[in-house]
Order: sequence, then C-alpha cells, then structure tokens
Amino acid sequence: MKKQLYALALFVLASGSDLMAQVNLVAGDIAFIGYNTDAPDGFSFIALTDIPGSAKIYFTDEGVGSATTWIGSSEDHYLFTAPSGGVSCGTIITVTDGDGSGASLAGVSGATYVWQSGGTSNNFNLSAGDQIIAYQVATPGVPALASSATFIAAVHGDDGNGTPTCLDGATGWNASGCVSGVAHSIVPPGLTNGVNCVSLFPTLATEIDNAKYTGTLTGTSNTLRALMNNRSNWSSSDASAYPIAPANYATPSVTCGAILGNWDGSTSTDWNTATNWSGDQVPGGSDNVTIPSAPSNQPHVTLGPGSPALCMNLTVESGATLTVDAGKALTVNGTTANAGTIIVKASATGIGSLITTGAISGAGSFQMEQYLTGSGGGTPDGVFYYVSSPIPNATAATYNVAGGNKLWIDDEPSHSYPPLTFGAIPLEAGQGYIARMGSTGAITFNGSTFNTGNQSETGLTRTGSTELNRGYNLVGNPYPSTVNWTTADKTNLEASIWYRTHNGSTMTFDTYNLEGPG
Repeated sequence: MKKQLYALALFVLASGSDLMAQVNLVAGDIAFIGYNTDAPDGFSFIALTDIPGSAKIYFTDEGVGSATTWIGSSEDHYLFTAPSGGVSCGTIITVTDGDGSGASLAGVSGATYVWQSGGTSNNFNLSAGDQIIAYQVATPGVPALASSATFIAAVHGDDGNGTPTCLDGATGWNASGCVSGVAHSIVPPGLTNGVNCVSLFPTLATEIDNAKYTGTLTGTSNTLRALMNNRSNWSSSDASAYPIAPANYATPSVTCGAILGNWDGSTSTDWNTATNWSGDQVPGGSDNVTIPSAPSNQPHVTLGPGSPALCMNLTVESGATLTVDAGKALTVNGTTANAGTIIVKASATGIGSLITTGAISGAGSFQMEQYLTGSGGGTPDGVFYYVSSPIPNATAATYNVAGGNKLWIDDEPSHSYPPLTFGAIPLEAGQGYIARMGSTGAITFNGSTFNTGNQSETGLTRTGSTELNRGYNLVGNPYPSTVNWTTADKTNLEASIWYRTHNGSTMTFDTYNLEGPG
C-alpha cells in the first residue's frame, strides 16, 4: 500500500510540473513581422528570446471583447509546439493557410501546429481586417475566458470602420464599448500597442489586406521589438499577399537579452535601483516600462526634476501601483496606459511631477496630491493658495468646501472673487482658483485620466479702461507636473507672471520677469 501511495504522489507531482511549464514566455518574447489576408493567407513571427523545448504557444484570429471574454467562438485556435530542442532567438517562423487542410510551418523543424477549436476543423482562414493573437495558458486547452490566457504578442488589421465605427483613438485597436464582429478586438490584456503588439491601421478607412515588416532585423531584441511593433516600419498592399517565408527576409542578427523595463521589485521599491528591473538595468528614455501587480515591492520614483526618471511607453497593469514621490519626477516620452493606479505625491518638502508627452489611456485610477498648509478649522485664516486641477471633471468637493475650507474663482469682468460653496461645482482645466484651508495636509485629485497635450484657457478678458486690475486673469497649471514659464509658449501674453501676495498686512502684486517680448 505504501508503494502504491508513493507512486500516486509522484504522478500528481509530475502532472503539476507539466501544467506549470505551459507558461514560460512573457509579453514581447515573440513579435509578428508578416500578415496576409489575401491567398495564401498566413503570418510570420520572429523569436526574440530562446523559446524552450516543447513550449506551447496558441495562435488565434479570434478577437478579445473585454478583459475576460473572447468575441464569439467561430474563429480558430491553433497550438504551436516547439521542437524538443527549442527555437533559437532570431528564428523566423511562417504559418501558411492550407485551404482546408490545416496550415503549414516554415522556418523550423520538429515543431507542430495543430487545430484546437473554432469554426471548421483545419480550416485556418484570415479575412481582411483580422487579427492574430499569440498566448499561453497554465492549463492545457483553449480557455473559455480570455482572462485565463497570458498574451505574448498580437497584430491587428482592422481600422474600426463600419456602422457604427469602432475605434479606440488612444490604442489604435477597437474600442471596448462597440466590439462585435469577428474582425474586432480590443488590445489583449497585458499587451500595449507599440510595445509588444501592433495595430497596423489605426485610422478609419485605411485598412489594407496585407502587410509586412520592412525594417531592420539587426540589433538587440529590445530595439527590434520596439521597431517591429511600430506600424511605420511596415509596408502594406491590397494588390496581393506579400512573400513572408523566412527566406523572404534578410538574415536576422539579433543580440538577445532580457526584456528591459519590466519591474520585478527584487530588491526594494526604488525605481532607480537596477536590480529591481528585468536585465538589472534602470530604464532610460527609449525603454518601454511595464509595472505588473505581482511584486510586493511596487515602484516609487525617487529621482528629482533636475534628472528625472525616464521611459518611453509606460504600462501600469491592473492591481499595480506606480508612485511618484513628493518632490520627485518622471517623464514619459511615449504613451501611458494605466489599468492600475498612478499616484503623484506631495508633502511639505515638495510636489511630485509627471510629464506625459503621448496619449493617456486605461481605466485605472489617476491621482495627484496638493499639499496645502492651513489653520483656523471651520473658519480658515491661513495662507491663500493659487491652485488648479490636474484632472478633467474635478469638482470643488476636492477641497472639502462643505467642511469649511474656502475656494474662490477670479472674475476679471467684475474685478471680484466669487466663492465656490457647493462641492458639485466643476473645476475647469487651466482655470486658476484661490484656496484657503482650515488645516494642514494633502488633498487628493482622483480621476479617470490626467490632463495632457495642449490645454487652452479661453475667455480671457480685459475689462474697462481705468480699473487698476483690468486684464489680470488667474490661470492655473492644468498638468500633474511643474511648468517652466521660461520655455512655455506665451503668444499674446506678457513675459511676466503677476501673482498676488502679502507684503506685511498689505496685499500686493509681485512679478516674475523674463527678458524680451512674450
């Protein structure tokens, strides 16, 4: 009996090990470089890491409809199993439709590509506007829910045109509220467009049947990944399918290494500690950054604005938190996708700064603090602060006006400062307000995005001809960052900033002056 139980224990352990081995790649370990929907339809991809022997990768043209669901069940799922010796980094593999007889592989020996589920057995078929998505699973078999898949790469060919149109302008993929047809898909969870997946036609009425990556195949895996997921490095044609067999590409010369920019928090919470990142390297301004939820050490930006933390595209995954500490700074040179939480902190020592130069997307929480001193409790009698909102759709409730704190708006035409006494009053981006607090502490703006891009403050006035304060409009910084007045565009503005302050018991206007015209 003991021998039988011992054998059973070994059998269960081996099965568990096999299940765990199903997921052994991460997002970006492969990249698509060919996409044909005209006959012979198919696709090609390149390994940007050494793929382990017998590794299993599923490929499907079925779109993702939400964070948890596929779109329908009529599209095919195929299972690619790597040869026992694995697939070397830099290997190009092509899959070609067999017109009812399955699909064929080129570029690798000893691998298999087997139909698993979908419309008709062995009838792999790409149609115009389709997508190809690669994923792995912990438990063998096509998952009923998309949330059970670990997505590693994708290419999308739909332009969102139709009735109604269905395009997410921030991601270039289809928007989550309108996906329906088999050619539709949102960005697969865990992937970021331009980082480890690519939408080829992110503008309405631009869809083309066939496309091929035509950029270089020489460089580091991190550099090539970024190039291959940049649609500007692809050519497209409606005339006929591209030749996308391995022989139709230049011979790759890939210097393979760990994917840079993946936070693992191995050592601490400090962004600037190399051992907290994949490849033991702090990301720079050209590196894409991903913050997952798994590490118990979530990142804190600890570099000051004189030498800020940098990255290209920033992805904060669901359940993850990125904190920019008070007085510290992060500059994102590309896009920001936030499904988790981004917090820009403030304290008595300073205020954090987050500069985003590209589009911001995601259903996560966007928070920024303002640290204001105060006194007097329900009858504030301390310092007056000029403030503004870094998020759209903020309200006066952020300053707890119902609890006694004071908030005013400058009204230039009447040369007065009407109070905002109701919490539901909206705070406009770029509009300056005056706050007076009953106690000292941080107030938190919490919204669905940060203000980014060009922000305009319209309706500036200059009323009267003799009034002392005519033409003075209180405008605010609409961003979750500091603004350099020296380099800011001051078209139609004087080069000086005027601000109202105390000179003893008298209120006066002081200035910050720049040389030359505004």
